[in-house]
Amino acid sequence: MSKVIRDYRSEAKFVKQDVVGKYKSTVPNSHHIGFKGRLGRSEFINLIPNTKYKVLAVLTHPGARQAANFTPTYQEITEYCRPMGYSRVVNNYSVGASKDTRTTKRAWGFNYFLSDDKGRLFIDLHLSALTRVGGGSRSDWLRNWSDDSINSFSSSIVVVPYTDVVQTPGSGSATNDIVVISTAPVVCGEQNIPPIIGLPSPVPCHPPIVSQEIEFDYIQTFFVDPNTVEGAKEVDLIDISVYFQTKPDRINNRSGINSPQVTCSILDVVKDEPNVLRQQATSIVSVPWTGINESSDATVPTTFNFDEPIRIKTGTKYAFALALEDDLFIPWLCKTGDRILGTNDPSPGPTKDHRGELYTSSNIPLTILNNNFGSMYRRKDDTDLKFDISLAEYDLSSTFIVTATNQDEEFLKIINLSDNFFSMEDVYVDAANATGTVSVSAGGTTLTGSSTTFTGLAEDEIIVLIDSTNTEIVELVTVDTVISDTEVLLTEPLLHSISGNYIRTITASVENYFPGNKSLILTNSTANTANYIDTSSVIVGVESGATANVSSVDNFPVSVFSSELDMNVPTDYTLSGVYNLAYDTGSGFTLSTTDNKLNFNGPNHIRNYAALVLSRSNEIVELAGAKSVQFELSFDFTGSDTTTFSAPMINVDDFKFSTSRWLINNDVTNEHTSYGNALSRHISKPLTFREGGSAEDIRVIYNAWRPEGTDLKCYAKIINSEDPEDFKQKSWTLLEMTRGSGEYGAKDNSYDYREYEFGFPAYPPSGSTYDGVIDTESQNSNNTIIGTGTTWDNDITDGDIIKIYSPLFPDNYGIFHVETVVSNTEILLSSTVTDENITGTGFKIDSLSTPYTAFNNADNLNIVRYFGTSGEIYDTYYSVIIKTVLTSETGHLVPKVDDYRVIGVSA
Repeated sequence: MSKVIRDYRSEAKFVKQDVVGKYKSTVPNSHHIGFKGRLGRSEFINLIPNTKYKVLAVLTHPGARQAANFTPTYQEITEYCRPMGYSRVVNNYSVGASKDTRTTKRAWGFNYFLSDDKGRLFIDLHLSALTRVGGGSRSDWLRNWSDDSINSFSSSIVVVPYTDVVQTPGSGSATNDIVVISTAPVVCGEQNIPPIIGLPSPVPCHPPIVSQEIEFDYIQTFFVDPNTVEGAKEVDLIDISVYFQTKPDRINNRSGINSPQVTCSILDVVKDEPNVLRQQATSIVSVPWTGINESSDATVPTTFNFDEPIRIKTGTKYAFALALEDDLFIPWLCKTGDRILGTNDPSPGPTKDHRGELYTSSNIPLTILNNNFGSMYRRKDDTDLKFDISLAEYDLSSTFIVTATNQDEEFLKIINLSDNFFSMEDVYVDAANATGTVSVSAGGTTLTGSSTTFTGLAEDEIIVLIDSTNTEIVELVTVDTVISDTEVLLTEPLLHSISGNYIRTITASVENYFPGNKSLILTNSTANTANYIDTSSVIVGVESGATANVSSVDNFPVSVFSSELDMNVPTDYTLSGVYNLAYDTGSGFTLSTTDNKLNFNGPNHIRNYAALVLSRSNEIVELAGAKSVQFELSFDFTGSDTTTFSAPMINVDDFKFSTSRWLINNDVTNEHTSYGNALSRHISKPLTFREGGSAEDIRVIYNAWRPEGTDLKCYAKIINSEDPEDFKQKSWTLLEMTRGSGEYGAKDNSYDYREYEFGFPAYPPSGSTYDGVIDTESQNSNNTIIGTGTTWDNDITDGDIIKIYSPLFPDNYGIFHVETVVSNTEILLSSTVTDENITGTGFKIDSLSTPYTAFNNADNLNIVRYFGTSGEIYDTYYSVIIKTVLTSETGHLVPKVDDYRVIGVSA
């Protein structure tokens, strides 16, 4: 429920004729400009008709705008925009020289845009403008543009006449880059020239960047007294009503404009002065001639309704500005001392609670580089427009709940790619032509069919038109109204004349394309129960003409995510939220119902299931069309009343969902080499002891969270100071957990850290046990081993590392290097067998799966030993590297290491 507040108005009076004696300049560059600084579609109105424009982004940080010497800087982003809506008609692909060679196909890369005959320009911003050319970081202009948006600086994207943007001479490829305005004025004689758009070597004495005027006829300040809105600190402005005494004839008028209009915009007031360069982002509203109401007694208003409420602070001055396309739009004024309408009583002036000021234009040009407000506008003391403002009052007797879901995206793997897709281009799934043929003229919105059945089309359905003569001419069009089986009205005019066929199929836009792994991510997918993408689909690019077969329709794993919401929550509200994502049950997909609590200020770890964002086509098949990511935000009003002027605000178009997933598995195969199978590992820097120092053993102590179902493994790579081999080529030794093996952290508490201690193992792990038994003492020398029932010619090779042990007492063992395999029943070791526990007959030999890893040598006081690749024996080490490997049985529950210590010790 909303309630209209009428406390902010001024009384009406007759206007003296000398006030009407002002005429607006009619020079060609005198015009109004409208800003709508939002990503996506930007709408510019009241431009010079049929004029070339470039698109600029404001670079200067908004904080600088408070300074008295504020000079904005700009960056050109024309090539990252494309025409939309009716601007497509006057901006076909032949406008300007496209940066891409496919000028007949490419929709991006324009050098300029033409305004239409009504001075309008509608463009879409390409996401490539958000990053530097050839880089992945956010560009300076985007960073500052975002700051602007937060602070309601809606003039962050502007358009400037093409002839007023000066590009200074340059060489090489610099002319193809984004060019930035220099931050310092160039002095030419005694004249300070405003900053220009230039390359790195600007030249002096060039024209100013812009002569474009931003002109309003009336600017009226106002503010909302917090005492009249129950002390609310912020309120939502719904509309502004202005009262007009007269309006011009629709055709025979002073301006010569057919059906002139009036435009209204909300401005910020800085240092008690309206700033025409700071218009609220969604406040620009134009009312056509037919909507302007004449009122002889100032009782019938003309209302400017905002597309969405404008949030303003109470007790803070704002202004609304009126731009009149004809001087005979004469508003009612209230001036102290003049007669009150219908009486002979003098007016006491504007209402006391209003405390506003009225400014009128002085006809001195104002440019986007020159905000000398005092010269451009005259303040009318003791005078106000007659106006009303409407504020929203909200009924909050029940909890306000907002539900947000993921976009309609497709995560595809593709093969048989014929060419590269363009970023952000429209694509469709190839399908059979629908029955009949179609035709439409360039610039037209009526699609005519022959033998067609258009009545089967749905409103807002997107269809694909393909010219039969030139199949490279392809356009995606949206159905507005189905007139009959042979006639359809489209929402936007076409760029080309098309006579051919149409396809009912799935359409989308390219969000990302990764040639390396043949991944294609699409957004705005129109997949539905009748049509969805599968492995039989062929994707076709509308602009690039590229085609590719779909090899798989994938899903996007999510282990942890953070949310970023553009919202404003007053202090008398509490905010809470829950989330649910889809997961694979093993027999299909389902949406979680656990309602996990949403953490707004930190990461959200999904621990009770392996969450997935499904491709839209998979949502259709697996979830019956339900969304695979669902957030529910609850706003609870804590006040005592059921209505309030203070309400939460959330931008549902700017809900950021930043995800991460754990790359983890439960496979440590070959981790003793440099190419193991584990996905999650950390390798330390080398720890080297002082010169002459060495260690005989090791202790590695972790402070870690290791819930059940996960594990923590520690590997060490060591080298002796006498070892000439490359340290990088040494084997990793899997250390034994000597303390904490039965300790597990609580699954619901990721800070339940436990201590885990590791040391060298007693011996390398065995590979296989060889056939037969051996005798270690029957020969004169204990380095000659005799076998019974052995096949050593096939089993053992010179240089192998083996383990000799007692099968009855496995802890009685020794590790040896084989010097020579003499025969199937005799081998010669590089060292003698001295341990009495393995001296005699009936012993066994094992191969070692990691023969060059370290172990605590039981024959030498458990001092660590390892073998070189040629059988060299090395005891102790002077340098060590630690590798930490994390494993898990699932992708949503993973261990975490807080810190660890490495200590070289004596045996």
